[in-house]
Amino acid sequence: MRQLAKASGALVAVNGSEFDISGPDNTGSGGFEGVPQGLYLQNNTHLSAPNNGRTALLLEGLKGRAAVDEISSETRITAPDGATRVVDGINRATGQVLGCGGVGNDYRLSNRVRTLQPWRNTDCVDPDEIVVFRPEWGATTPTPVRRDGTWTDPATGWQVQWHADDAEFAARSVGVVMDGNWVVKELRGPAGERPIPPGGRVLQGIGAGADWLRAHSEVGKAFKPGTTVKDRDGRSVTTPTLSAVAGGTPALVRGGEVWMNPAANGMSQASCVPAELGPGEKCRPTTRSCSAMPVRSPA
Repeated sequence: MRQLAKASGALVAVNGSEFDISGPDNTGSGGFEGVPQGLYLQNNTHLSAPNNGRTALLLEGLKGRAAVDEISSETRITAPDGATRVVDGINRATGQVLGCGGVGNDYRLSNRVRTLQPWRNTDCVDPDEIVVFRPEWGATTPTPVRRDGTWTDPATGWQVQWHADDAEFAARSVGVVMDGNWVVKELRGPAGERPIPPGGRVLQGIGAGADWLRAHSEVGKAFKPGTTVKDRDGRSVTTPTLSAVAGGTPALVRGGEVWMNPAANGMSQASCVPAELGPGEKCRPTTRSCSAMPVRSPA
């Protein structure tokens, strides 16, 4: 934080988001130091996809409004032949979703439960992804993350299938290299630590995501991207003046009342929202970190 403040010439700096931090005490680290955990927009540019449903701070310029809301987003690409597909992530390791709350075939690594709900500091994984990398990520794309094993979800019959070994996994992966206008310049495989062109983009695919990219990419023709960012009521929050959005931790106050939602932020299964309370009940924090419980006011 001190380094960021010094580099930008800021008088005051506030930690506005959570990031991947490696260390012996952080068992949920994704292994990519400094990558935002969840939503991050800067100057109206989408740099990291959200852990959908988590609380975020929205800023509209130096003198614009500030708001706190629960945010979700979806990024889609339209191929030159008209086919469309949801992009699983932005500027993160393909196959690994830090904090969960993604899209597609995600499941929690710890218990192999399929979920699209956020789980703070927890890894979800997905064998069939497309992730887009911009120059803000760095000079090269990362190597996709492979997990071992195959298993079937007993509730739905859905099967997770990872490739038998690293060589097979890499052989099926692909990187689609594009310029700043999303015009395809080349397809390269296997995906891994390969250059991101200055001002360009790279779509990195694994599993079914790689198959889709190979089937619908055409050198010399452009993909068309589109992103929607919405609040908890499904309304778009994207405006020309939107300068920054950063994923945060649970809300504490809304509309002048205590309003706690740690469950929506993957931190606890208990929340305390006034509209859900019974007669005479109020919100009160518990002794557990970042959780809340309803309590009845004395008569």
